[in-house]
Amino acid sequence: VSFTLINIVATSMVGALVISSAKIIIIQEIKKKLLISIENVENIANIHLDSLRSLTVNFSSDIFIKDSLKEINNTGSASAVNGLNELIKNKKSLEDAAMPLISTFVMNRNGVVVASNGQEEMGKNEQDSAYFLEGKKELTIINPEKNKYSGSNDFFLEIAVPIVDKNTREFFGVIVNIFNAEMFANIIEDINIKNTDELKTLSVYLVDKQKNVLLNRNKELDRAANTINTLPVEQCLNSGKKIIGTYINHFDKEVIGASICFLGNEWTLIGEFDADEVFAPMKNMNRALVIILIFIIVFTIFIMYIVSGILLKSIEKLREALGIISKGNLDYRIDIKTKDELGGVANVFNEVMANLKKNKLELEEKSSELEVIVEKKTKELKNRISQIDTVSKTILLMTEDTENQRQKIITEKDKIAAILQSIADGVFVVDKDLKVIVVNEVVAKMTGYKTEEILGIKYFEKLKFISEDTEKI
Repeated sequence: VSFTLINIVATSMVGALVISSAKIIIIQEIKKKLLISIENVENIANIHLDSLRSLTVNFSSDIFIKDSLKEINNTGSASAVNGLNELIKNKKSLEDAAMPLISTFVMNRNGVVVASNGQEEMGKNEQDSAYFLEGKKELTIINPEKNKYSGSNDFFLEIAVPIVDKNTREFFGVIVNIFNAEMFANIIEDINIKNTDELKTLSVYLVDKQKNVLLNRNKELDRAANTINTLPVEQCLNSGKKIIGTYINHFDKEVIGASICFLGNEWTLIGEFDADEVFAPMKNMNRALVIILIFIIVFTIFIMYIVSGILLKSIEKLREALGIISKGNLDYRIDIKTKDELGGVANVFNEVMANLKKNKLELEEKSSELEVIVEKKTKELKNRISQIDTVSKTILLMTEDTENQRQKIITEKDKIAAILQSIADGVFVVDKDLKVIVVNEVVAKMTGYKTEEILGIKYFEKLKFISEDTEKI
């Protein structure tokens, strides 16, 4: 069981590590592809935008347009209007072959269209339009609402430039060029086609500051709501930041995407891959890992079944051997010849039995020798005990004699004390150290001391004697 668990855990860990590494590598590769794709779109788009800006700026710097517009502002000259309109029409015909110029019109300082290559624009007051309000300040690129021009669903750009006097900076009006920006759609379509063979779900599209999809080749986005409120769009419009990573797209699907902000952070260019498609190889790896784990489990169980049979036979032999040995047969040996752990246990067991038998024989021999020694020591001990008993009896007899002598001495002492007490004169006895050892009551009465106070001290410390001759102490 432990072996099976170790195999499963090890395989799972290795598989998870491989899948995790593969996921990181795939994500890195996808991010790289996305960045290259949208950076290519950005670079090509900027080239085209620069050419459109240059064309419009060239229109605004035309001396004839400036002079004509100045005269129209000051006098309202009809001839100046006709001449300006003729020029505008001629310029459009010159540019049609190279650039997708749809229309050009000029507004005076009050926002009234005074020249146009389309009669429907003439005389309109556009002073509240975005291209006039923004265009009189600086060059401005505006993407108009869909269906604004001739009911077409194509992508258009309005580029407005102020017309001013180069020296005095006097404002004369605004010139607007309207371009069909289908070229941008072609760029996006080309990038989609180049990546189709690798991943089918690559989608590159352009979103404006109103969060509307300007260009795309994703039919699902055509059916989407009016605005795109995804993370790349929010980041670009709110903080001008590009992102690259995993997020939820407009259709609540997980995607791996990247975005770039350009045109003053008013446009968001987004490239996305469907995460399900990107991670499909890892799902296959997961399935392969499960199959491998199942195989390991089945194979391990099969091996365990075979090994367990061998182990059970060896264990049975061990159990039988223990039963025989428990009855005292130390000559029995286990016959297991395998080279596994049980074979090693059997060899050790046989060695232990051999040593045990040897030790038993040595112990029996030592036991016999010890009995002889013990018997000898026992005899010696008995002799010693007999001698000690004899000495003890002798000492006891001597002790009884000593006690009798002591009692006699006490009796004699008591007699002497009685004699001394009966003598009418004062009598005391001292030892060799002149200490009083016996004193009668007469001495105590004569000296005024108690007998207890006199006994044990040197006699001259308490007793004083007066010479009969000199009457001195």
